[in-house]
Amino acid sequence: MNVIAEAIVMRPGILSGAEIRFLRKRVGKKAADFARMINNTPEHFSKLETGALPLQEAADKLIRLTYGLLSGDTNLLPGIAANVEEWYKSIHGKKMHLIRIKSENHGWVRVAA
Repeated sequence: MNVIAEAIVMRPGILSGAEIRFLRKRVGKKAADFARMINNTPEHFSKLETGALPLQEAADKLIRLTYGLLSGDTNLLPGIAANVEEWYKSIHGKKMHLIRIKSENHGWVRVAA
């Protein structure tokens, strides 16, 4: 079953409702618990699993990441780690910029490059 889950998590495209359900059940979570983990209501999550609502790309990536972390699958984690930046870019649609910050006066300030 790990091979199937890995294929689902790493494949391109948006997850189907059946794939979401498979991944959730694979990590032994109730739908309501998994929904809370990804900041969804149980009702909304149920509609994603049944296909009544389309899955948005940001939620798709969050489900994949959440499954990867909960599964503890040591074969899957390197693949997820290699894709995190690409997945982040696809969610936000822009290039990430690194900044330097430092602690100053009980807060954080940006350091000039």
